[in-house]
Amino acid sequence: MPERKILDKTGKRLEKWIKETEPPEMFPSLAVVLWGGIGDAILFSPVLRGLRKKGEKIFLFTHHPIIHKLFITTHERHFIFSTPYTLLRLLRVLKPQGAVTNVASPSFKTSAVFFLSRIPYRAGFPEGGRGFLYNIRIHGNNGHEVERNMRILEKFGLSPGGFYPDIPFKRKPEKILVIHPGSGPRQLFKRWDPEKFGKAGREMEKRGWKVLIAGWGDEINILWKVGKYIDNPVYLKSPSLSLLVSVFEKTSFILANDTSFVHLGALFRVPSVVIFGPTDERRYHPWGVPYRIVKKDLPCRPCFNYKRIRCDVRCIKEIEVEDVMEKIDELLEEI
Repeated sequence: MPERKILDKTGKRLEKWIKETEPPEMFPSLAVVLWGGIGDAILFSPVLRGLRKKGEKIFLFTHHPIIHKLFITTHERHFIFSTPYTLLRLLRVLKPQGAVTNVASPSFKTSAVFFLSRIPYRAGFPEGGRGFLYNIRIHGNNGHEVERNMRILEKFGLSPGGFYPDIPFKRKPEKILVIHPGSGPRQLFKRWDPEKFGKAGREMEKRGWKVLIAGWGDEINILWKVGKYIDNPVYLKSPSLSLLVSVFEKTSFILANDTSFVHLGALFRVPSVVIFGPTDERRYHPWGVPYRIVKKDLPCRPCFNYKRIRCDVRCIKEIEVEDVMEKIDELLEEI
C-alpha cells in the first residue's frame, strides 16, 4: 500500500532522532498492549509470564474479557480497549513507566500512542520504519508467532514463562472430537465448507466417535449446517470458558479452521487438525501440542498479510474431506 511505503521511508529518516535506549532492571509499572484476537493473546502468554519478572505492576490491555480469566494474577490489572484513542486515554491516566506490545500490533499506531502517552520506555516491533517512535526496538520478524514475541524477552534479558495457564485441569481423553467450523466475522476466508466438516464428522461418528460442534455469535448458524450430516451431534452454542475446560479434559482432538479455538485448545493440551487457507501455517500452527496441517500447496499461498483477501480462496475450497481424514488418521497414530 502506498501509505505504508511512505511511512516506512519517513520513519527510517526519523528513527535516528528517537534515541534507542536499554530497558531498566525493573519497571515500577509496565503496560502490556496486545492487539489482535484471542489467539494472538494466547500466543503471547509465555512472554507475559516472563515480563512479570520485570514489572512491579502489570497493566494488561486487550480486546477480549476472556483473557482476564486465562492469564491475570491478583497483582495485575486488565483493561479492555477498542480503539487507539481508548488506549491513549487509559495510558495517560495510568502513567506506566514502560510499555510493550506484541508482534501483531500496528506499528505506527501503537508507537504513536505510546509516544503521546509520554511513556519513557516504549518497546515494540518497528516493521520497516513505521514504528520509529519506539525507543526499545525488537527486530526479527520471522518464525512462529510465539518465537517472534519471545524476542521481546531476549531484548529485556528475560527467560520465557510457561505456555499453559494456571487453571486446575486433568486430561482424561475419550473418543470425543470437537469441530469448530467458524472464524472471526472479518475472516470468513478462513472457513472451510460446512458440508465438508459435516461429512468428516459423520465419518468419525461411524468409527464410534462422539462429535461436538462449537461456535459463537454468527458461527451458530453454521453449526446446524455441519450437524445435519451427523446422526447425533452435540452442539456447544457460545460455551463459557469453564464449560470448555471441562470439555477439553475429555476431548481427544479438535478439527477446525485456523482460528483462536485451536490455540485455546492447545493451552489445555488438546491436539488438533487445522485447515489452512490464505494464512501461513509456519507462523500460526498450534503451539506445544501434537497437530496436523491440512493445506493446498498453491503458488499463491500463503497470501494473507492483514490485508483484504481479493481472490476466490481456491486454497481452502480445493481441500477435500479425504485430505482431512488422512491427516486425522496421522494424528491419531501419534497420540
